Amino acid sequence: YSSGNAVVSNDGQPIAGSSAIKDADTEGEEAGWRVGLAVDDLADSVATARKLGATVHREVGRVEGFASFAILEDPQGAAFMVLAPERPFEEPKTVGSWVWTELWTHDTDAASKFYGKVIGYEQAEIDRSDDAYLLFQSEGEHRAGLVEIENKQVDPIWAPYLGVADLAATVVQAKELGGRVLLAPDPKLGEGRVALLADPTGGAFFIYELEEETP
Repeated sequence: YSSGNAVVSNDGQPIAGSSAIKDADTEGEEAGWRVGLAVDDLADSVATARKLGATVHREVGRVEGFASFAILEDPQGAAFMVLAPERPFEEPKTVGSWVWTELWTHDTDAASKFYGKVIGYEQAEIDRSDDAYLLFQSEGEHRAGLVEIENKQVDPIWAPYLGVADLAATVVQAKELGGRVLLAPDPKLGEGRVALLADPTGGAFFIYELEEETP
């Protein structure tokens, strides 16, 4: 599927992998982040996804000391990974770490049924000041957001969020380094603490300004 694997670390802790797309089968594929979803039974999740119409881009493989995994695409076209971790994954909500993820999809009901059977997620809803927010949860924990795409020309995608200390400064630095601002900070979006960026290769991701910790 890809080659040139490298580990991406934050403050000495591995948080992601980086791969160069060189396989002939992926010619023309755009750069992007692949969100990993942990499951208890990897083979069963892959088999269930296939039966439900998912595309399996990479059969089960293994990164020693990290996880066994497979790369899938759900029936609506959103690519993701399923993982069977070999070590506990810490989820610190700190600067430079992944703090949240969302599934942007054309049909939230269909997505809920698919991920409910493949991952074990349940659809939930929380009230916000201006509207309701759909999300996935399991074991009583919120796992990911669920957003319906109004523009049918926009492809479904799993969108990860990176925590930053200063949103405005990060946007400026991203542009200086050759990145693009796909969605500028807006008070109507996450209280102005969110922006959507693309790195120089086109890989899109959100940044989220974390609140300062008080003593």
